[in-house]
Amino acid sequence: MTSISHIPGYPVDLPHIEQELMKFWQQIASTESNHAVIRSTTLNLILLVQSNEQFKEAQNLVPHIIEHHPSRIILLYFDPDNKSEHIESTISAFCQPPRSGGRQICCEQIILYTGPESCGHIRGAVLPLLIPDLPSFLATLDSDLLQACEIKPLLQIPDRLILNLPRFVDQQKDLLPLLQLIREHTPHTAISDLLWAELTPWREAAAQCFDAPEAIEKLNHIKKIKIESYGKHRSIPALLFTAWLASRLQWPSVKKDPENSYVFQDIKVSHTLRSGKPDGALARVSFAFDQDKPEMYCEIERGEPGKLVIRDPLGEKTLDIDTEPGKLLCDELDFLHADSVFLESIEWFAKFGEFE
Repeated sequence: MTSISHIPGYPVDLPHIEQELMKFWQQIASTESNHAVIRSTTLNLILLVQSNEQFKEAQNLVPHIIEHHPSRIILLYFDPDNKSEHIESTISAFCQPPRSGGRQICCEQIILYTGPESCGHIRGAVLPLLIPDLPSFLATLDSDLLQACEIKPLLQIPDRLILNLPRFVDQQKDLLPLLQLIREHTPHTAISDLLWAELTPWREAAAQCFDAPEAIEKLNHIKKIKIESYGKHRSIPALLFTAWLASRLQWPSVKKDPENSYVFQDIKVSHTLRSGKPDGALARVSFAFDQDKPEMYCEIERGEPGKLVIRDPLGEKTLDIDTEPGKLLCDELDFLHADSVFLESIEWFAKFGEFE
């Protein structure tokens, strides 16, 4: 990643943010007298956090975002313990190293600190800060935050909403309110998810097992699919991967057997856990076929860091993967349209919760 410099700013009054930004940019231009400073913005990005840990994580993401998507970033820190009725605001900037010709591209960040007591003002505070005629994205590092009544009015703002589903849950039904929120906003907002994006290499690897013309026939002979995950809790990636398979292969129905596996007609999908980290992440996916087809097999396994290993009758190959949060978020900012495959998979995902 290119070295991005942070230019510290200062607190400002919320109604005067735009005026203060003009002064701030004038100061930057005079300070960086050796380089022409270009204030660049291709989109509005609202980042939602609700803890110090998430705030630090978001700050670490910003340089990666700025490098690939020059943006006006509005970092909204909603602290449930903040008892103030006022919304505090701070401005700062991030700059890329000077390019050929001496031009330096810089972007601005606006941090809003708020809490439940200012719930009636949050949407009104954010809306005037969005640059007109640019697409607006809203991303959260904690999808539970979207359930807060104070935050829900913000969901009417973005063109695209980027969720971050948890890696694991004790009871899948705990996610039903979030699934209902997705359904409610799908008609007017494009929706995607960072955990879903993390599964992209696994989905691509599974597709590669069957994409050759002579391999397509194998789809009709699948009997068992075993999905292994790390940790001690129910894995959301394993459930999402199963939902993706069901949606793509158009399995007509699902039931649950006494062994806690999902059965789609005569195809059995089992979920197992193994020790290791990150908790909830996929470790291995294997496909088993008809007993009279021993030459058919497909296995995908997490290898060395940043690697997936694919084994099938054609041999073994390695797929490079990059699941760093900054990379995943930047990839999601490349698209403004809805991810229809994600939404179809979410409908299957919701069906699994009906068995609890």
